[in-house]
Amino acid sequence: MITPKENITGLFGFPIKHSLSPQMHNAAFEKLGLRDWQYQLFEIPSGQLNIYVDRIKTENIRGVNVTIPYKVEIINFLDQLDPLAKKIGAVNTIKNNQGVLSGFNTDAPGFLESLEQDLKLPMDNKYQVLIMGAGGAARAISLILAEKNIINKLFLYDKLQDKTKDLAKIINKYYNQIFIETIEKEKDIINIAQSCNLIINASGIGSSHNVKQSPLPLAAFHNKQYLYDLGYNPSETEFLKLGKAKGAKTSNGLGMLVRQGALAFEIFTGKKAPVNIMKQVVIS
Repeated sequence: MITPKENITGLFGFPIKHSLSPQMHNAAFEKLGLRDWQYQLFEIPSGQLNIYVDRIKTENIRGVNVTIPYKVEIINFLDQLDPLAKKIGAVNTIKNNQGVLSGFNTDAPGFLESLEQDLKLPMDNKYQVLIMGAGGAARAISLILAEKNIINKLFLYDKLQDKTKDLAKIINKYYNQIFIETIEKEKDIINIAQSCNLIINASGIGSSHNVKQSPLPLAAFHNKQYLYDLGYNPSETEFLKLGKAKGAKTSNGLGMLVRQGALAFEIFTGKKAPVNIMKQVVIS
């Protein structure tokens, strides 16, 4: 049982045992002398999200991050949404203010900063973009790319085709000038990928429990591409290895993890995050 003196934060998701978020946040708490704060994992089986949301209130948990597969579903249990989170339709950070749960999305700005600083993507160009996966993270990154006005043409692929169509509708609601194509036949992916110069793996394929898999084969890549994998464990996924073998520029999701985590930390605590400490923890 959590005592009133402890300030508990954590991560909701499944599976999450591989997550580096506890090390990152706990190091930041220590750096700032917040000794009564702690970050822990809440691995939530299917069908039990409501139980854990209730725990936020009953145990006075100060805030949580939210990851796969709950970033969209969690909205149903919140009292209010930040404008960006409402636009995206996905939440990755929750703040508990005396029982009032507010949802935020720090994935989008964290991803954008990582594209610029880690992948070294020139932000004054327009790109043909392929996003693999159409979940909550894909919503965040596609909308922030659209807002940044760097998409020339956007391709979306997910094995669950309804998800890609829903995502396309969300993007067109706010940015109807963007040409979007949802990929319906898996056999078309290689040719489409070859036509794209920015490919983002938001599918989860290749991380944690399926490290030998890639959402795309070697033939999909070439040396004019920028590849970004939202996964970071392993640090070089099969997707990135294959792309690098063809000369593509690559980056994993560690930079996004740090930057979205720093923004979440500031929402939880109201204090400026020690970003360098958080980064040192995840790359060590």
